[in-house]
Amino acid sequence: MSHGKNINFSTFPILRTKRLVLRQIQMADAEDLLTFRGDSRVQKYNGPVYKNIAEAEGAIQKQLEEGDLKNEISWPLQQKKPIQ
Repeated sequence: MSHGKNINFSTFPILRTKRLVLRQIQMADAEDLLTFRGDSRVQKYNGPVYKNIAEAEGAIQKQLEEGDLKNEISWPLQQKKPIQ
């Protein structure tokens, strides 16, 4: 497995499955990120609990910067159709 600067995406890839779209994170995702990263039960084994929207926005900014530097890449999962 390779790490770090070996990520070579000239544009951010969008991955699609039957039910999901995996795409680049955006600042518009901050509220959703806070919803689950602000839940101590969800975060028990996944890092610090976010307390406010500024922390979620800061995490998104860091992910965007790391992606630009080719240090990491991550995708938020988005349902193609809302749950009925």
